[in-house]
Amino acid sequence: MYNYLEEMKALIIEDLNSEDSDFCLDEYKNSWIYGYREMEGYDKNSLLQGLSDYFYGECCDLTGNLNGSFTCNSAVAESYVIDNYDLLREACHQLCVSNDIVANKFLDQDWEFFDVIIRVYLLPRAIYEAVSEMGLI
Repeated sequence: MYNYLEEMKALIIEDLNSEDSDFCLDEYKNSWIYGYREMEGYDKNSLLQGLSDYFYGECCDLTGNLNGSFTCNSAVAESYVIDNYDLLREACHQLCVSNDIVANKFLDQDWEFFDVIIRVYLLPRAIYEAVSEMGLI
């Protein structure tokens, strides 16, 4: 069974650890005085928003939102979605995708649309969990 959340987290961590990443973590670093010591860390809200903008807009590889497909392969997208019907239902509900749109896309076998919907829905959670695992927040 394809695990969207784990796969997305792995891609986020891989991108942020890559020397070729276009995202600059240092832009979100702060320092402050706590007692007598200078502390350093990341501005949590700014970091999460910056990563969301990066992976949703500039880095379309993570959701497929900009070109309408992450997999660029309908059969692969279908296999991912079929294993995750409950997640698809939750994503459509939370993102207010109408039943008419779902029915039409299903009848058209537009599996890549459903795959993108799930990825867009999970993006904030995947980002949060990935940066938490990396110890950034």
